[in-house]
Amino acid sequence: GARQTGSRLDQPRAVLEEHRHDHIAQTKPYSVSDVMSDLVDMAARTLVMGGRLVYVIPSFSTDFSVENDLPQHACFVLLHCCYQPFTVELGRRIVTMKKVEEYNESRREEYLATVWKNGPESAEKCANIRDKILEAAKKKPGYEKKAAFRKEKRKIHREAKK
Repeated sequence: GARQTGSRLDQPRAVLEEHRHDHIAQTKPYSVSDVMSDLVDMAARTLVMGGRLVYVIPSFSTDFSVENDLPQHACFVLLHCCYQPFTVELGRRIVTMKKVEEYNESRREEYLATVWKNGPESAEKCANIRDKILEAAKKKPGYEKKAAFRKEKRKIHREAKK
């Protein structure tokens, strides 16, 4: 999943100059719902009036409502949402939104609180897709045998690379 940079410390320690050339910044988990909320809000702040935000979001073909389950923002209207299936159950939605209202910084908390119309329920439909696919796959006949075969194949591939 995505990771958000940051530190748990209020005052993180400075990285010494001799270690900066190979330093990797500390990260913390960054949930899909927060990523999408931040994306839509940042676009509302930075796009010019009439500008377009276009993004792709994974989703299942069933149990998904464009009106209720896509991220929303008061500064945007939805122009298009096109579903592209990959399998019978899974696909992605290509979404185009147009900026129609100027961003008001004093309303930022309100904007962020209303990105997901049905709160966590809506956000969850776009998050953790990989886990949901794995859960569904485990229910299919022959899953254990196929998983063991793939695991062995990865092991052989790793050893061949050495």
